[in-house]
Amino acid sequence: MKDKDKIKEQWQNKLMKSRQQITRLENLKTNHGEKENKLAKFEKMYFLITENTSDVISLHDLNLQATFIYINPSIKENTGYKPEELLGKSPFEFIHPDDRKNLLLILKDYVDTKIRKFLNVKELPSTKRIEFRFRDKRGNWRYFQSTVNIVTDQLLIVSRDITAGKKVEEKIRQSEKKYHNLFENMPGAYYRTDKDGNLIMINPEGAKLFGYNSPKDIIGKNIAQHFYFSPEKRKKYLKELEKNKGNLKDFELTLKKKDGTPLIISDTSHYYYDKEGNIAGVEGIFVDISERKENEKLQQVLYNISKAANSPISLDELYKSIHQELSTIIDTTNFNIALLSKDKKRIRYDYFIDEKDDVSITLEYDNIGTLSAYIIKTGQPLLANRQQIDRMIKKGELILSHLGTLTEETVWLGVPLKIEDKVIGTMAVLSYTNPHLYSEKDIKLMEFVSSQVAMAIERKRVEERIRYLSFHDILTGLYNRAYFEEELKRYDSSRYYPLSIVMIDVNRLKVVNDTFGHQEGDRLLKHLSQLLTSVSRQGDILARIGGDEFAILLPSTTSEEVQKFCERVKKTCLQDKITPVYLRPNIALGYITQNEEHKDINSLFREADRNMYKDKFFNSKIRKKHFL
Repeated sequence: MKDKDKIKEQWQNKLMKSRQQITRLENLKTNHGEKENKLAKFEKMYFLITENTSDVISLHDLNLQATFIYINPSIKENTGYKPEELLGKSPFEFIHPDDRKNLLLILKDYVDTKIRKFLNVKELPSTKRIEFRFRDKRGNWRYFQSTVNIVTDQLLIVSRDITAGKKVEEKIRQSEKKYHNLFENMPGAYYRTDKDGNLIMINPEGAKLFGYNSPKDIIGKNIAQHFYFSPEKRKKYLKELEKNKGNLKDFELTLKKKDGTPLIISDTSHYYYDKEGNIAGVEGIFVDISERKENEKLQQVLYNISKAANSPISLDELYKSIHQELSTIIDTTNFNIALLSKDKKRIRYDYFIDEKDDVSITLEYDNIGTLSAYIIKTGQPLLANRQQIDRMIKKGELILSHLGTLTEETVWLGVPLKIEDKVIGTMAVLSYTNPHLYSEKDIKLMEFVSSQVAMAIERKRVEERIRYLSFHDILTGLYNRAYFEEELKRYDSSRYYPLSIVMIDVNRLKVVNDTFGHQEGDRLLKHLSQLLTSVSRQGDILARIGGDEFAILLPSTTSEEVQKFCERVKKTCLQDKITPVYLRPNIALGYITQNEEHKDINSLFREADRNMYKDKFFNSKIRKKHFL
């Protein structure tokens, strides 16, 4: 009984276990179904995402060709291709040649990972990110940004079209490049200073403008201390900026370069502000107007010289005016003007200002050996330092003894003065202390000015010649009758009293003309004029008023003084030793003096003339003895 019960119990236990197993199997079946349902739902959700996302999702063979296995419909919206047009093809057929290496490196890495997995090497592949250009169906390149992963021995690539963003980036880049190029190459100097006046930004042209190699050499410097001749000038500029409500346009400034030379600029500037609206500093543009100002100054110099030439001043005053005008554009501490005589045999230094030498003589042109003569011979400008001058001396082009003072630092710059290509003289400047004072630029400047100077000098010389001829006797060089009569009226004033008049007549001039010719008669007249000049005072007025008549006006001369003067004139003529003898003047003279009592000047003149004829009559015997 016991055995039977035991067997029954065993079977019951087995049955219970079987039921439990059946229950577990039924539960497993139920769970599997649920998982299948979940998987189906997940696959459906994944399908909906991949089919409807704007990103391009694609599966590829895990090899170096990465052939398309799957690609979602958004590929058409992004590239124009239908999915079926790309399946079975390699993306390398569509990726830009310059970008293929990026994907190829990833593929090589993943293929190596696949091999390691096959060899049971535990290594999880990492997600890779790349950018590349993909050719769309119209042949245009579109930019994509992609993530690449290994999924069940396949490549999963999710790509997003970033073409629009790239275009924006390119526009920004081009804009920055354009701004940078503009900043780097703009003709003016763009600058920015902080509120303390320290330079915090300047373009290369600005650095170059001030004599620096690059912006880094100049940034950080205080503009008032380094670029103004006086910091006070900077304060005046800032006051002007403030007065104009933080904006200035075309404001002229004279600043200082690195080497200390002046730089004339036009400044257009304004305040810039921080986020709180406070003045943060000044920014603007400098434009170098030095050349423009030099040209304006040069034009003004030419105008002033022309104006002086047309004004009623003497030639000597014109020279001074030329010197003064030129000193505004070039160093004229040592300056001279030399003119060639009409017969081209002599050079005369009409104007000579020099620290060391004093030249007021006329030199023979043929053997002068000076730098001025060299320019007249060549007709070309010359810039010569001491070494060049020494070489010219060795060549025989210059004569050392004719050159005046020379120092080791001597530099000489001269240009020809020309009228219609005809050289009439030279104009020169000189330095004894700075061999670098003049340059090629100064040669051009002097040449440019020289034509105006030459015309001004020639005009004034012609004027003076005309004036000279209108008031002088051509034969003797003395004043003529017209000038004498004008002076007679001018001196007819009590402040010149006593005023004396001397009349002189050359006896038997007609005999000399008829016997020896008019040329000899002219020699006699010129010789007498020289004798009269030699015995006259500086303020006396000598004139030839007729063929053989001379007159002398002696201001502030008493009757006794004029009598002695006449005796001196006669004695000079009697003691004359010129040969031939007929050139020794034989004269008659008469004089009269105007004292405090006022007489008509013309009647006074006639009275002196009558006195001369009295002398001519009473001394006829002496004349006969003296003549021939």
